[in-house]
Amino acid sequence: MYVCLTAFVRWQVMLTIHQPSSSLYECFDRLMLMAPGGRTTFFGNVEDAVPHFSKLGYPLPPLWAPADHFIELLIEPGTAEKLCEAWVSSGKVEPAMTVPVQEIEGQLQGLSKMPPLLYQIYVLLPRSYKRLRRSVLKKMNVKTHLALSLVWGIIYWQVGNQVEERISDYVSAVFFIIAHWSATPLFQGLNNFPREKEMLIKERASKVYTIEAFFSSQVIAEMPVLLVLPFFFFLIIWPMAAMPLEAVLPAFLLIALNIQVCSAMSMAISAVCMDGEVAISVAIVVMVYQMCAGGYFADMSLLPSWIAWLRFTSVYYYTFGAMLRLLVKPFGDEVYQKAMEKHSFSELGYLWEVLILVGMTVAFRLAAYVQLRISRKLKFS
Repeated sequence: MYVCLTAFVRWQVMLTIHQPSSSLYECFDRLMLMAPGGRTTFFGNVEDAVPHFSKLGYPLPPLWAPADHFIELLIEPGTAEKLCEAWVSSGKVEPAMTVPVQEIEGQLQGLSKMPPLLYQIYVLLPRSYKRLRRSVLKKMNVKTHLALSLVWGIIYWQVGNQVEERISDYVSAVFFIIAHWSATPLFQGLNNFPREKEMLIKERASKVYTIEAFFSSQVIAEMPVLLVLPFFFFLIIWPMAAMPLEAVLPAFLLIALNIQVCSAMSMAISAVCMDGEVAISVAIVVMVYQMCAGGYFADMSLLPSWIAWLRFTSVYYYTFGAMLRLLVKPFGDEVYQKAMEKHSFSELGYLWEVLILVGMTVAFRLAAYVQLRISRKLKFS
């Protein structure tokens, strides 16, 4: 049973209220009471409702709230049927107005056309942005990332001014920058879909928007939000570690691309698992594999060919290769070869490395979208 409040100002506004409290009921101006099936049992001024039901033999019990009394009457099928017939017989509504529920639903489905996709994205984007901003840029996250940038800045203090003597430390500093901005976006997004699962099921079943609009708004909202903390991270660690100033912008853009890949990977894991705890367990395994196959901890090129190819599936492999070329090449080929001799990072060149990272981003995003489209966990029951 639904109780509807209609307020007449410049426009007619209807609010559907489920089980209103006594204080809220007092605010009503006009009242519509509907029995199961959408049939009207009363429609008029709120003060006329109690007298109407009293005349039909259903007076308001002492100390009862009117809304509770109406609900008790309308949840009883027999009573509800009598009240519907009494309302039709009263002459306040024509009998022809009572249309079968199936016919009404069919008419509504025929009329309910979704707005254009771009408009749906336009409406959903602010909500997605606010949710991500509150999740990613909360005070504790900001403090944690600033503290980590200071810790690594101190540990690798001015290492960029002593590259030839401290090449291992320099490569380690690069490793922690890449590792941090791979793990952070991966784990930050694991709860996105599980957290919005119930809302998505209901709004999708109500045909409020499409999966395409929901997914697109998520992806677009993520892009600027995920770059705020890396910006301040670079602002602190770059001068403290004395990294090459001329390489700061391309290095930041490369990290931004790496963040997109890991965020897309996170989205795919989240969509497949649709459970926060399971997603975290899967993400830990995935991240360890990506890190170990990337060429920093083991020279993958020395392994048998049936294992060595795994390095080509690692995000770290391409990001490390491009980043070391940016940050070590300026110090000379000899220093660069010394940095690479114990590792097996990509040497394909910037163009191929960037294209492969972009391809990985698209592949993971596409996998997440397809999973959302076919997932049985998002079916309304």
